[in-house]
Amino acid sequence: MVAFISKNSWSNPISSISLYLQKQKLHQLAKSQKGYRGLRAKWTLTGVYFMTLWKDEEYLNTFLSSAEVQEVFNERIHKVEVTTLKMSAINFIPWREVVQLMSKNSIRVNNPETLTR
Repeated sequence: MVAFISKNSWSNPISSISLYLQKQKLHQLAKSQKGYRGLRAKWTLTGVYFMTLWKDEEYLNTFLSSAEVQEVFNERIHKVEVTTLKMSAINFIPWREVVQLMSKNSIRVNNPETLTR
């Protein structure tokens, strides 16, 4: 299993509305993909963490490279700061560990094409 975690930080709280709508859209797209295992989200005052589980990295990369997903992330990185982390996982990771891992190991997304690397 592979966990794909993204931290989305904003300075304007109104940005959270578009993130909520994007979350719904990405979840619907992911549910139709082979290998998708689920989504968890943690909302804070200044951002949101999204964590998805995938059967393996090949399924995740196929999803992230689709045109619709690339378009969503392209729109997102212009409104909020996005950092991501991919890691092997047996199950969903506790949020305390996610926050620590993201602060040490995440990579900032400046271009949606970098999601599949």
